[in-house]
Amino acid sequence: MSRRLFGLATMWLVFVAATPMPPKPPPPDVISLVPFVSAPLDKPALQIARLAPPPPPIDVPPLPPATVVLPAASKPTAAVPASRVLPCAGAWLRISSESLECGRSKFAKGEFDEAARALEQVLRGTSNPDLVVDARYWLGETNYRLGRFEEADRLFRQVAADREAADLAAWAVFGSGFTALRLGDGARALDAFRRLEKTNLAAPADTWVRHGLTLALYTLKQYDQAEKAWADLAQRRPASAGLERDVLFWHAEALARLGRSDDAAREFVRFAQPGLHPLLVTSLLRQGWALRDAGKPAEAATVFRTYLGAPASPESSASERDWAELGLALTSIASADWNGASQHVNQLQSRRSPLALPARLRLAGGAIESGQAPVALSLTQDLLAITLTPAARAWVLLIKGEAHYADGNRDEARTQYELARGIDPASAVGRRATLRLAQTNFELREFAQALSDLAPLLSASMPPEIRSAALMLQGEAAYHAGKYAQAADAYRRVLVEFPTDGQTPTLRTALAWTALRQGRRDEALQQFLEVSRTQSGDPRAADALVLASELMLAAGNVEQARQLVERIMATQANHPHTDFVRLNHALLLARTGQAGLAQRQLRDWITRAPFPPLLGRAHAGLGATLLATGRPADAAREFAAAQREGVADLAGLGLGAVALAERRFDEATKSFTEARDQGSAPITRAAEYGLAVVAYEQGKTREFRPAAQAALDAAPRSPTAPRLLYVLAALGAEDKDWPAAVGYAKRLVTDFTDDEAADDVLMRVGDDAGKAGAWPVAYEMLMLLRQFYPKSPFVEDSRLLLAQAQLETGRAGEAQKALDDLVAAAPNDARAPQLLLALARAREAAGDRTGALDAFERAARTAPATAWTPETRLAHARLLSADKRWADARTSLEPVLRQSDPGLAAQAALAIGATFAGDGDQLQASEYYLSAAYLAPDAPAGRRALLEAGKALAALRQPDAAATVYRKLIAQSGVPADLAAAARQALADLKR
Repeated sequence: MSRRLFGLATMWLVFVAATPMPPKPPPPDVISLVPFVSAPLDKPALQIARLAPPPPPIDVPPLPPATVVLPAASKPTAAVPASRVLPCAGAWLRISSESLECGRSKFAKGEFDEAARALEQVLRGTSNPDLVVDARYWLGETNYRLGRFEEADRLFRQVAADREAADLAAWAVFGSGFTALRLGDGARALDAFRRLEKTNLAAPADTWVRHGLTLALYTLKQYDQAEKAWADLAQRRPASAGLERDVLFWHAEALARLGRSDDAAREFVRFAQPGLHPLLVTSLLRQGWALRDAGKPAEAATVFRTYLGAPASPESSASERDWAELGLALTSIASADWNGASQHVNQLQSRRSPLALPARLRLAGGAIESGQAPVALSLTQDLLAITLTPAARAWVLLIKGEAHYADGNRDEARTQYELARGIDPASAVGRRATLRLAQTNFELREFAQALSDLAPLLSASMPPEIRSAALMLQGEAAYHAGKYAQAADAYRRVLVEFPTDGQTPTLRTALAWTALRQGRRDEALQQFLEVSRTQSGDPRAADALVLASELMLAAGNVEQARQLVERIMATQANHPHTDFVRLNHALLLARTGQAGLAQRQLRDWITRAPFPPLLGRAHAGLGATLLATGRPADAAREFAAAQREGVADLAGLGLGAVALAERRFDEATKSFTEARDQGSAPITRAAEYGLAVVAYEQGKTREFRPAAQAALDAAPRSPTAPRLLYVLAALGAEDKDWPAAVGYAKRLVTDFTDDEAADDVLMRVGDDAGKAGAWPVAYEMLMLLRQFYPKSPFVEDSRLLLAQAQLETGRAGEAQKALDDLVAAAPNDARAPQLLLALARAREAAGDRTGALDAFERAARTAPATAWTPETRLAHARLLSADKRWADARTSLEPVLRQSDPGLAAQAALAIGATFAGDGDQLQASEYYLSAAYLAPDAPAGRRALLEAGKALAALRQPDAAATVYRKLIAQSGVPADLAAAARQALADLKR
């Protein structure tokens, strides 16, 4: 039946109101090949602190406490009994009571040696308890005045322990407290003065008791209590007791011991202002140290020089002078007076002072801190020449390494760090040397070695400042070594272990970069967005947004990218990287079909030229948008400008596209060939496609298909993909490659449902399939057209074609209904005759022969002869024959008999023969049957005609002729079994 309907399918084209677009290949998609730009960004470097060297293992010891010096004022004693005139007159008689009288008198006069002799005479000459107690007490006071503190202490303690001492016991305890202080027994002194607190010694002794008790607290290092006690005494202004200046000195000393250096220095000044005092010289030393500890090295140096220029006091010692030299050395270091510091250190060295080595170490460390690498190198060289403890040697090696590093000699610095680490890697110096070695290797770009250096540091317990620096350094070294997973782990550990670190924004940015370097773009995108959200005030947040926008563009997240780049342009208008975002925004507009706005932005960017290396790309983008909007001449100028800026391959592709648009195929071929040979892989693919389009335009469609397929495979969602699918579907239909045509059509509809070519492709493939008699394909395409695009103009215009497809695919009922509706809806339509003819065939197929004849009769009244296709006439004749209207049937068939197509003519001859047979004219019938067999001997109609001719000849009683016809049919190859069987049966019947 498909051949019978071929003419009607062709006729359909005359009446289609809407025509599918022509299958014209799109030009190469230049716009999508203009790459988005990337701002010149890389991971911001972490600022890894170069930790200061640890303090020397032999550091400067604290200034020793002051030696307790008894008050310069006379210590209060028990009251001396009044003496008679000439109290020593009877002493020569060696009478003990006379000697006691004489000794007390001499003590009162300050003649302590003679008093001692007289009192000793008493103790040698009597056993009277009262006289012994008195003699011992006053002899103790006399020895105290003579500086015989051990003997005085013994006598005071004897009296204090004697039950007969009466009132002298308290005074003896009082004296023993001060002798205990002088002898360095602070605990016993404290006990003595605590006992005296419970007595009521008269002033000024009570003040002396409190001062003595406080001195005892000082010797026992109970500085806080001592300071409070002396502060209280100072408030009481104990001038009457002769202790005011002593209290000032010791209060200042207690303040210094408590670290209150400023207060101590002021108190020492107050103490020194009145002038001479036994503690004046030592107060200068301590004032200098208090000023130095208070951060006033210049004032301290002045005081130290005053001390060294003052005559030595009995209370000062050589060791104190060493402390003054050390103080001057340290203040010189603080003021960067390296010559002065060296001179004072040399003084200590010449005296073999134990303070010399700490001073030398401190001098070396100070030189490093002040950036005096040559000084430090000289000092460390000298230090390494003497005998040092392992810890001190390691420290000196570390300082020497720092000096070499500061001097720019990193290789030698590494050697010294390695030597320092080798002495004791687990020590504070060893750990610091290990860290410095790793940092130096990192700076020398020996990243793998830096990671190896850091491993032992990170596997052990470390101080926070070292662990933080080591983790950061591990992350940076791993990142630069390409070990991004290890780098990410190190950055995360810093964030977890040190959440308040000031470089948290940089660390989070670094994490995003590691994800990006590992190809985990989605993760990197989320992390960059998180950095921009949580660190909005940080200058790196804007860069994070820029990177996030670039990742979105690379991933094809067009809408999200658009929103983000517009946000950056609105909120970071003056950021140095926003011009890169502006260029990307213009290219994004171009890719999304907003060519006009894209052109304005690109022209503005080119005019300003904020980053000249990207001018070529901007010109290429502008050229692509101009070409897309039908301005090839303007586009050519922009592509030429891009070519001058060094974007040769992309510009060449654009110029080829311009020549193609202007149908200058030779020039297009030349430009595409150059772009293909010179360009990157994407440019090469596009140029090859461009050459295929040129071939297509020149009629070489077979060359186009593989290039078009390659372009689709490379960019299945590109803007040109719908047109490529359309053209490939049309070519498939043209070649009757229906699986390919249907596949491309369905892909276009599925992937680009809203594209304007989507309904066209269904109509085109369906129509071509109908023309070719591929009715299942036609039916499928036309049904998809109605499913996806019910409002398409092709739906109405393809109703007749769909009815034909329904008819030819066994859906006669659906076809009949559709055609009934068409005829009823447009009885006066110009297409009415054709619709009636189609309706007749549909009714015939549905078994409604009466209705079919009615439709044919109505069509016959209006349809022109050209509307009656051979298939239609055959169908009409078939119905007339069935109704035994033999003559009418022959009338309908005669035009077909004159067809040039032997197959159709054979069918007509067979049908005419049947009409004559129906009329009983077997002779005429046999002639037409034999004519049909002659016209198409191998066609079904020709073979059927042979069988019917045999039957007619048999009816004419010509058995031999009939037998010949039957045998001829049976002898043919490929004869259907039913025909062959019928012929054999008829031949057998002839023999009966």
